[in-house]
Order: sequence, then C-alpha cells, then structure tokens
Amino acid sequence: MIFGKRITATYSVEGMMCGKCASRVENALLGVQGVKKVTADFQTGNVLVVSVRALEENEVKTVIEGLGYAFKGIVK
Repeated sequence: MIFGKRITATYSVEGMMCGKCASRVENALLGVQGVKKVTADFQTGNVLVVSVRALEENEVKTVIEGLGYAFKGIVK
C-alpha cells in the first residue's frame, strides 16, 4: 500500500434536490471502503469522490441507487 496516494473521480447523479440530499449521498459514500472524502453538489448533480483505491463504478451505483437517486456514471 502506498501511503498518501489518492484517486479522484466525479460521478453524475440525478434527483438530489437540496443540501440534505447531498449530505445523504456524502454520508452513504463515506461508508464505502477506501473512500476518504466526498463532495456532492445538488445544483450540478456532480459527486466528487476521493479514495485510496480505485472504486468499481458498480459500487458507487449501488449506493446511489439505494438512496433513491439516479446514477448516471462517471463525468468525463
């Protein structure tokens, strides 16, 4: 394991309507192994995830959809 290495990915999520929605997404994704920081923006629908390992897109999708939001994939 390389200490200090961080991987950043931005995902598109539909259905977040307010700050509380964004907080729910952030808190849920912080529960994923290896995730260190999450910033969700309900206005843009973007969710920035910083982790110490590469996340499988399906891991993120499962969490997002489990909250009732639509996962649209990685923002390129």
